Amino acid sequence: AEKVGRLGEEILNTHFECLRIQGKIDNFVWSSEINPISPFDFLLLKLGVPLRRLDAKSTGGVFENPIHLSIGELYEMATGEDIPYDIYRLFEVKESSAKLRIAPDIRPLARTIIQALRALPQGVTSDGVSILPSSLQFEDEIEILVSKD
Repeated sequence: AEKVGRLGEEILNTHFECLRIQGKIDNFVWSSEINPISPFDFLLLKLGVPLRRLDAKSTGGVFENPIHLSIGELYEMATGEDIPYDIYRLFEVKESSAKLRIAPDIRPLARTIIQALRALPQGVTSDGVSILPSSLQFEDEIEILVSKD
């Protein structure tokens, strides 16, 4: 899972670099590459100002596989800066390709989950949750092909 997660981030980094070169995005930072404990993986920028935070959730399997969100990610989504937080679901990840669907700004859901976790009995904690993709609103599928060039 860790290898697929890293590969998904590498593919997404290449995808963002292509979008930047094409002028479709202004700039981006691969945050988790700089800081491995960052509560998000990428930061999209416009004129140097943070525009969106996002977490890459990768699987070598199908889109419908559950997505795991750590408690740190949930707290960042729910209480972090007032910047939208997106889930980038990479699936069918391979060395040179992946499929991508984006769930934009899941902060409201994260707030609901955090509120539910706070209602757990005293002494009971959770280190994260798993979410079925069908419970999120995803945009259309994008296919990413990565060449050695």
